[in-house]
Amino acid sequence: MVILHPCREISCNVTTNLLTMKKIFVFIVACLIQISGFSQGELKKIQLSNDIELIQLSDNAYVHVSYSEILSYGRVASNGLVFIQNGEAFLFDTPTTDSLTKELLQGLTDSLNVKVVGFVPNHWHNDCMGGLAYLKEKGIKSYANNRTITIARSKNLPVPDYTITNYVGTITDGVLSFSMVCGKYPLTFTSDK
Repeated sequence: MVILHPCREISCNVTTNLLTMKKIFVFIVACLIQISGFSQGELKKIQLSNDIELIQLSDNAYVHVSYSEILSYGRVASNGLVFIQNGEAFLFDTPTTDSLTKELLQGLTDSLNVKVVGFVPNHWHNDCMGGLAYLKEKGIKSYANNRTITIARSKNLPVPDYTITNYVGTITDGVLSFSMVCGKYPLTFTSDK
């Protein structure tokens, strides 16, 4: 079960930083790929629109891939993760825009019958939190490290709601677990085998 508790401890000591968040993100993706039996065949893909697809890694984990036009680069892909448990989803990174994020959330509801209840951006760039304004509009809680929050605030971007003060990810006997602490309040997730 995903457990969410409010906390606003922006001034607390942060034990994670951008590099740590990236390492954790890569660790979780690697674990999910191993859990899913990546080399055992084709992964299930769900095409939500011309610009968004989901790639199933396990029963409760998906990569979302979205495509957008970047002026000097053309059509560019960006991706993130979706963890699902008991009809609730936790999103790691959004598509680059609010409209693509809206499409993603609608697709998750329509295709997988889940409701997004939380969000963590990897960093402040629009390929990670470009859809944060839409998530805030929908009342979805967002969590980030202090550096991401500070940079977002300095650039007048939407600011995640809560500061992550501790983050741990583990895999034991094929079960992925991660937990974040926001001040004294925990957020935990454990996957099914």
